[in-house]
Amino acid sequence: MAAPFDIPFDTQLAFLWNELTGKENRTLKAFRGNNQLSPSGYAKQFEQLYERAGGSGMDARMNNASMVFEQMQNEVPDLPQNVVRAYRFLTDKGLSGAQASGIVGNLMAESYPELRANAFNPEGGGQGAYGIAQWRGSRLDDLNAFAKANMPQEAGPPLTAKMNGKKPMSLLSFFQPDNKGQTLKDRLMKRDPNTGLNFFGRVGASLDPLVLQGTGMGQQIREQGLQRAALEKNEVDINYSINFLRAKSQAGDAIATRILGAVEQKLMTPKDAITLYYSEVSKLGGVGKERTKMIADARKEFTGLQRVKDFDKVANAYGRISASVKEPSAAGDLSLIFNYMKMLDPQSVVREGEFAAAAAAGGYGERIAAMVQKLKDGTLLTAVQRADFVDRANKLYSEAESLYDNTRDQYITYATEAGFDPNILPDFRYSGEKIQKPTILQVPPRPDSFNGDDAAWVTEWQSQTEQWRKEYLEALDG
Repeated sequence: MAAPFDIPFDTQLAFLWNELTGKENRTLKAFRGNNQLSPSGYAKQFEQLYERAGGSGMDARMNNASMVFEQMQNEVPDLPQNVVRAYRFLTDKGLSGAQASGIVGNLMAESYPELRANAFNPEGGGQGAYGIAQWRGSRLDDLNAFAKANMPQEAGPPLTAKMNGKKPMSLLSFFQPDNKGQTLKDRLMKRDPNTGLNFFGRVGASLDPLVLQGTGMGQQIREQGLQRAALEKNEVDINYSINFLRAKSQAGDAIATRILGAVEQKLMTPKDAITLYYSEVSKLGGVGKERTKMIADARKEFTGLQRVKDFDKVANAYGRISASVKEPSAAGDLSLIFNYMKMLDPQSVVREGEFAAAAAAGGYGERIAAMVQKLKDGTLLTAVQRADFVDRANKLYSEAESLYDNTRDQYITYATEAGFDPNILPDFRYSGEKIQKPTILQVPPRPDSFNGDDAAWVTEWQSQTEQWRKEYLEALDG
């Protein structure tokens, strides 16, 4: 059902602040009395005092708050426009970043991650629940009254009657822009700069280990995405370099101003300009505090990159997978599946449904065998399923490491040409021995001496011991 109200996003933000400084001022008082709380701590406090949702969706509220706080430390946060607008609105009012993140994290749980101004729940009681905070009852009446009193006349009335007619869904809605100027098509087609995949590509690639086993389609999709990302990366690096120099110049950096002018006159490439900038600043800085600060800034910039933070999570998950498969057990299988899902999407929270889907990977026969195995010794996966997860985790890690190495090599080049030791940058790569493809998956051609078809040979191969398979493969190679 369409929302019976039509109140602009900015008006809703103003009403929210009006409540926090008026009827709901106990929330701000509590915030100011606990200025050491984390973003997730403020999120919990805001739910208890302002939203009063009985703890519903608390994990999501707290996770949202932590994510917003982390992203807003970046020069260009990877967040929906309304989320950024709400955060900056609240910090402009004097709240700390952690406090603003706690509030915005709650709003994302109430009105979708993009903070839809017209989010509406008809089952909210009475008139329903409406807006970025899902106001209802008397608070919704207060919002309507506030909107009527504060919206500009030329904007029209705040309330638009829609209850007596339903707006039909059509193909045109796919191309209809929202309050951020984005259409559903835009959001679905937006590509991840690291993987080169849009929503449909990510779905297709993720289906490979769960549905399309053995087809290699997921691998092909990921490889095509990486090729596309590599082509686009050069343009991204150029934009980054120019924006970096422009920001330094606007802050009064004479060296950046001079070099930016050379770039704009096409006397040098943006990449060469960055190298020259660090070299010139290094010469002026000499040794001591200035040089130490430059090193600290370089490390902070590198470790603050989202692609670096994501890779750190992937590497940690990969290490836990490596440890989990050494001794098959129920706990080991749980860890294996959980960390495999983290490798697929480092920023996600692994939910029960996703966990169950990963655990059920494999054909019908494999799932039955897994159930029998679980009843027998408490494990969740068969040897074949376990080996397949391990093999695919190895491939995922290799892809992520390649992207990470490209980024790190670029920063190492900057550091070296600026006269710094390249070891100033931390390295988040997995330091242990890489997982090899399990022998249970390395099925060789059926020997002529075997009395049975190919399917029977696969079964025979998988039923043998690890040592027997190793010796067989070594004999083939030898």
